[in-house]
Order: sequence, then C-alpha cells, then structure tokens
Amino acid sequence: MIKKQPSVQLVAEASNGEELIALTIEHKPDVIVTDIKMPRLDGVEATKRLSKEFPNIGIIALSMFDEENLIVDMLEAGAKGYLLKNAHKDEIIEAIKTVNMAQTYYCNDTSSKLAQMIARSSFKPTLKTHKPEFSEREFAVIRYICQEMSNKVGKGDKMLYKKHLKNRICTEKPQYLYCAVDFPNNSISVN
Repeated sequence: MIKKQPSVQLVAEASNGEELIALTIEHKPDVIVTDIKMPRLDGVEATKRLSKEFPNIGIIALSMFDEENLIVDMLEAGAKGYLLKNAHKDEIIEAIKTVNMAQTYYCNDTSSKLAQMIARSSFKPTLKTHKPEFSEREFAVIRYICQEMSNKVGKGDKMLYKKHLKNRICTEKPQYLYCAVDFPNNSISVN
C-alpha cells in the first residue's frame, strides 16, 4: 500500500524490533511506522531505543489494539502518532506526512481515548498554580541563606539562628524550597 504512494518512499521493512533498529541505523528514515506486538523486541522497547538514539525520526505506532495502556506506553516511549491497523490507507499516508512535519497524529479512536484519559486524570490545565507567598521575615531568612551567613545572622534584636532558618523555611514551605543545613561545616545550601 505505501509502496504505491508517490508522496511516500518506503526504504525498508522489518519483521521484528531488532531488525527495525538495525534498518533504522542503516537507512535513517524520516518516519517509522511500527507495530507494537513484534517478536524479539516489541514496538514499545524499540521505540524507546530509537527515540533516544534518533530523536528527530518520527515514530508512528500501528496496532490492532486501542487499549489505553498500549497508547500510553507508546507515547511515553516517544511515538508521535498512533494508528489502528484498520485505518484507511489515506489516513496512514496523512499520519506519515503529519509526523514528518514534526507534528503529532492520532486516529479518531485514539484521540477519543486520549481525551477520556485526560478527562479522568487530575491534570487540570485551566487551574492556575499559585506562586509561593513568603512573609517579610521568610524573605529575610532566604536572603541571609543566599548570602551564606553563618551561625548568627540578622541585625539588632532580630537575630536569626541556623536552627530557626532550618525550621522556618525547610519545614513550613518545603514544596517551594529545599535547603540543607550542615551544622559541623557551618554551611547552608539552598536549591
């Protein structure tokens, strides 16, 4: 089917995942259409290896299964497209062209499954994340930490001690700031 398309050139065909990797190294195609269930090395593992070695090659999964776990596995492995084997030849050609332009392509069934998975997930792109809010005292502590002050830091009667630094920042706002206090070395690190 692909061989007969003037806009797409078929450079090789593989019968298993290991052969797919070897032929990719040899031919360096622009797009790979791979089965998920293959002998010797499945499509998920082959896609992981190829995506790591050749990040600019677009990979399309071709499967008779539209199970959520397979879709997710292939996308996490680096596939840029997902088609079912019963897809019309025009759709396969369209997927190849789309992925070749560094875009993603999912057949209607897969797009629907992805939408359902996102709807069920805790991913909420419309919710705004709140920036951390620190008090003036916490900002002072952070400034002292960044200036690498030692045991006693601060001015006048507002002395701050390492123990206070550790307790105030590291325990009250741990999701915003990581710090480690190494008392023997008098060192403080902030990440």
